Amino acid sequence: MEKLEIIRKMLSLVNILPEERLMLVKELISEWGLTQDECFPKLLKKRGRKPKIKDGVVSSVVEQPKRRGRKPKPKDDSALSEETTVAIPQSAELPKRRRGRPRKNAIVGENSDKTSNGVMVEPKTVFASFADYPVLKKQVIGQEQDFLLLYKWEDRLLLSSYILTEMMPIGIYIPYKAVMFGKYKGFVVYLYDEVVCQSINDAIRDAKTKDEIDGEYWSVMSSLQLVTIKPVMERLNRILKKVGGDEFRGNYASITPGATNAMQRSFSKIRYTINVK
Repeated sequence: MEKLEIIRKMLSLVNILPEERLMLVKELISEWGLTQDECFPKLLKKRGRKPKIKDGVVSSVVEQPKRRGRKPKPKDDSALSEETTVAIPQSAELPKRRRGRPRKNAIVGENSDKTSNGVMVEPKTVFASFADYPVLKKQVIGQEQDFLLLYKWEDRLLLSSYILTEMMPIGIYIPYKAVMFGKYKGFVVYLYDEVVCQSINDAIRDAKTKDEIDGEYWSVMSSLQLVTIKPVMERLNRILKKVGGDEFRGNYASITPGATNAMQRSFSKIRYTINVK
């Protein structure tokens, strides 16, 4: 039950739209092979009361269940004594509400980076910062972009909010709305769609052959990452178009977050992603 509560809180943070909820539920039902009877079991018929047995004889009298709720108010208010009071035992007192801040969400880190207009500060990991290398300023094209771009520069992984000449980005960094699973601040979307793999499981295996980043492996885009992308897809597509990447068009396959395999099902396109801390 604790895992289910974490998943509910996680979904509430990504602010899924009604139509997106339906799509996600359909994908999960299909991926996990659930049936309609399992998801919506029929209501069991109410069982009747057993006959009362006294001295070995079955009584034909059926006791009427006691009615719950407030007693009906007598028509004549004078029938009630003004001196009548009801004693409430101390054990029946309602528990007092705890004051103070509500408990923090279990999947949100204490040092979550603040976002502004969908842009998050650089994740503090193995990435080099564009600001630390003034020589790269000569390669800047245009204005600052909405999202950070991931480059391979010399022997470093470089994050920059600028498009740089003579370098092709690997992907684009998308921030989560909160730190997911206690460590991931965001994820990188690969620049191109995958068109070689014949199945999702083949794509998952193929993604792991790419260079890992800070101990993390590339994989097929998860359902959590897909719902994170949708609200910013228009801005993301603008950047992808500028750098020559594949814009998000049509339906994409998605897997359960952290899954190492997926059930075989039809799909349109595949995009690789990688979580970053």
